[in-house]
Amino acid sequence: MFLWTGQALSLLIRNTFLKLLIRNTFLKLLIRNTFLKLLIRNTFLKLSECTCSIMGFSYNVIMIRKRKWGLLIFIFAAILLIIEYWFVNFSNTHFDPLMINKVFIYFGIGFSILAILLAHLSYPRVHNMKIFLSGYLTGLSVLIFFTFTKSGIFNTILSNDFIPLLYSFLFIMLLFAIILPSISKFSIVKWFTISAILLEILIITIIRIINIPLSQLTFLRNLVDFQLFQIIPGIVFIVLIIISIAFSKNQFYIGGTIGGLVLLLGGSWYLGPFSHNPSLSDAYVFAITPFFLSLGILVHWIARMGHMAFYDPLLRIYNRSYCDKILSERVNISTSPPFGIAIIDIDFFKKVNDTYGHPFGDKVLIHIAHLLSNELVPKGTLCRYGGEEFVVFFPNKGKKDLLSIMEKIRIKIMKSAIYYNKKKVKVTISIGISVRRSKHQSLDNILKSADKALYTAKSKGRNKVICRNLIINR
Repeated sequence: MFLWTGQALSLLIRNTFLKLLIRNTFLKLLIRNTFLKLLIRNTFLKLSECTCSIMGFSYNVIMIRKRKWGLLIFIFAAILLIIEYWFVNFSNTHFDPLMINKVFIYFGIGFSILAILLAHLSYPRVHNMKIFLSGYLTGLSVLIFFTFTKSGIFNTILSNDFIPLLYSFLFIMLLFAIILPSISKFSIVKWFTISAILLEILIITIIRIINIPLSQLTFLRNLVDFQLFQIIPGIVFIVLIIISIAFSKNQFYIGGTIGGLVLLLGGSWYLGPFSHNPSLSDAYVFAITPFFLSLGILVHWIARMGHMAFYDPLLRIYNRSYCDKILSERVNISTSPPFGIAIIDIDFFKKVNDTYGHPFGDKVLIHIAHLLSNELVPKGTLCRYGGEEFVVFFPNKGKKDLLSIMEKIRIKIMKSAIYYNKKKVKVTISIGISVRRSKHQSLDNILKSADKALYTAKSKGRNKVICRNLIINR
């Protein structure tokens, strides 16, 4: 069989037609063809332009929403893990381990209840499924640990073999918290969380009643007699952290919180058996986990509420409140001269609303906001000033730069179109510009100057860019 196959392949390769096909210069001539070169070049330019637009908008969304992954929170988890190894070994020789364990019991139970309460109370305000699920399931696992294991209050119900099982439950919960969507209907969130809680309790009860051995899970933690398959949990931990970066990198520090939980639990999974008192090490990590999660929930809550105060949910850009903060110089944006301000107004927007309806008017606003974001961010900071007006703040940009930038976006919007029932609808914009040339000029006056320039642009027929110089008052 193999001999026959080899002979057939040999004959095929030696075939004259195949040789001619391989040696044919048609492909080389085609690549050298001028038309093909132009086609490839134009395609590359289009792809580059599209990629830049996507990257620009993505950067804008990240910067505007300020949805950071949470590196500092993750580093804090690493510090807590280092403290675990040092503290358990230190306290084992300087303090009574039973007393320390009691402190961990009260600490862990208290913060597990707090994590559940924070997850429950935060949902009506931030509507985040990841937080809700993490708070409830982490709190439940910690309560089971400090209630029924040998480090808990009723220390005869569950053996130490159940501890790796609780670790496993937490890792599975963290995986779901990473990959599940942040926002979902509350009925779905509640149903999923209750189902997960009941499933965890059911599995523990069945294993306890039937007395299923869990020694293999315990063996996976102990690296004294190292075997290759024992690194599987470590690979899982690393993959979970990578997934948290990929799925939760821009969600108000949730990624850092979940990644930190993986680091804490994963580190303790391996470090616990190497400490002088493995039971105390497990008690430490189960006590500190709800504390860390509660801190992460609070950070997420505060960041999300602060974001909502300065965010336009329809257009996904800053709102008037944030614009006022910039004008009063209360944000981390350099306003030193030269500092440019541009006011943009959509021409005849009322007519668009009256002709096509308010839903289409919203579509036009979103379209314009996306184009502005793609072109002007991160060079400038884009805000919705009110209605169909936008304001853009440009640090370190003079009159010449602003005229070039704004003329480019004016032309781009003029050439773009929005579809209404397969009909192309085009809109134009008018732009007024003013530049701060001295620290003696207030930003409010610069804005007023830009507004007058906008009025001039509209009075001269609209679809124009006008720059107004402001007299410096010393």
